[in-house]
Formats: sequence, structure tokens, C-alpha cells
Amino acid sequence: MGVISREFLEKISLKEDEIILVDTEAGVEHFGRGIEKGIDIVIAIAEPYLDSVEVAEKAIGLAQKMGKKVYLFLIKCLLKLKAW
Repeated sequence: MGVISREFLEKISLKEDEIILVDTEAGVEHFGRGIEKGIDIVIAIAEPYLDSVEVAEKAIGLAQKMGKKVYLFLIKCLLKLKAW
């Protein structure tokens, strides 16, 4: 899928007011596979857990080394469980 994604992102042409939002699996495996060549901005999303923040930090570092603009979103999911 990495090859297909890379080729698609490199060859698609967008109008000035259009964007593509690409949702990848969690992790930094996508960096270095060439997908980053077709992107302008990296949006890292992390939950408030150490391992999640560490992975986001690695992704941010890799994106910055590639000269990409980076945004970080910290999210927290709260679930209210009800006993039945």
C-alpha cells in the first residue's frame, strides 16, 4: 500500500482550494517509504499516554528533518461506562 499511496500523492494535482487528508496507521513506519515526498503538512495525533506521546515526538522530529510543517493534536477519549 505504501507504493500505491506514494504514487497517488505524487501524481495527483489539486486545485488551489483543495486538500487531501491522508490517515495512516499509528507509528513512524510511513516515514522513509517515500510517502512524505507528496505531502506538505504532518498532523500528529497523540493520546495522553507516554508511549503515544513518544511516537508523536518521533514523527514530529522526522517531519521537521524533512522540512515539513507539523501540527500536534493531543486528544483524550473519555468513556462513561454504565453498569447494566
